[in-house]
Amino acid sequence: MPTRRSMIQATSAAVAVAAFAPLASHARQATPQPATPGAAPPLTTAIIVSATNDPLRVVGSDGMDHLEYDLIVTNAFPEPVTITLIEVLGADGQLLQQVEGDAITGITQPLLGLGPMEQIPGSGAVGVVMDLIVPPDDVHERIDHRITYQRPADSTLASLTGSLVIEGPLLAVDPRPAVVIAPPLHGSGWLTFSGVGSSPSLHRSIRLAVDGLAYAKSETFAIDWLQITDGGVFEGDGGRNDQWHCYGAEVTSATDGTVVSVRNGMPDQTPNAPPENLLEATDYGGNQVTVQMADGVWAFYGHLIADSLAVEVGETVVAGQMLGLLGNSGNSTAPHLHFGLLDGPDPLANNSLPMVFDAYTLIGDLDEAARGDFLAPRGSASVIVGTTRQEQGTLPLNWTVTEFD
Repeated sequence: MPTRRSMIQATSAAVAVAAFAPLASHARQATPQPATPGAAPPLTTAIIVSATNDPLRVVGSDGMDHLEYDLIVTNAFPEPVTITLIEVLGADGQLLQQVEGDAITGITQPLLGLGPMEQIPGSGAVGVVMDLIVPPDDVHERIDHRITYQRPADSTLASLTGSLVIEGPLLAVDPRPAVVIAPPLHGSGWLTFSGVGSSPSLHRSIRLAVDGLAYAKSETFAIDWLQITDGGVFEGDGGRNDQWHCYGAEVTSATDGTVVSVRNGMPDQTPNAPPENLLEATDYGGNQVTVQMADGVWAFYGHLIADSLAVEVGETVVAGQMLGLLGNSGNSTAPHLHFGLLDGPDPLANNSLPMVFDAYTLIGDLDEAARGDFLAPRGSASVIVGTTRQEQGTLPLNWTVTEFD
């Protein structure tokens, strides 16, 4: 069996050769075409549908492939409209996923921020979080969509709507493989928060316009990690950082690479209180380290403790080397490590890349009943359910609890 170091080094070399290009959508969008004799005429619609990016694929800890992307739906009418059905189709027309009713509301969000949203406001736009789950042997090079919507019953513009069904967008699935790395933490009880999963998370709600030309999705595959011990993530009332079990944990490099950015000197925030002193964009990640692991791939570590950073810009690091201590600095309401891979060094303006971990133990999942208030003072209410098993080359999904060597 390959060693952890050999797996990571082999992946780094492969990534360097492949040279990850900056993430950009190559979605084939329909544009008005000159009339063709015998062809169906173009139809006016109330909405326009596009995508933030071509779907990116990652193997989750459920053993399934997850294709991650967002639809952007713009309402060209001054009246609100409602999406009633989203069908995701294979290139051959096979139905891969169907979303309707309340499930659509649950994945529909403002362009920046969490939903849910029942309607698209007049002359407004929304993001629709798509997590297409397919078996790993069910490979799709392209996926298509059929989207049905409705106008208000008293619409004064009904006569301008030629169709209530959108055919598309047709998207090419990004062929790039997920990058194999080591976990950046050690020990047991690490809870994956805001990770990839069937329900939208805070990370999936981040869509920032860059240069006025495209959306950046900087946190799609990123994870916030907290640590559960004796059924909870903190002791007492959780009002102090040192009451949180993860606070002060060693954060180590998940890859070999070169340190390209270090931010230090920001104080920890007070747990369970709105973050303060976010005066510029670089403040949001708090004390942070960025490591370039290959051409086109950067690893980002955020919210560390001030003056705990053990590396400098230009320093070469190896997988497993200590970078700093887990803290609560920057845009943070509780101690945690924010970690993810990017296609550029900017944690806000660049795009998240799929990653998998070489080896870890999946302990189970946080009980669904405890998910809504797991940060609230409640003693030992965090129940872990499921079967413990060894994982290789997968990404821990949202609400899973893991152990790292």
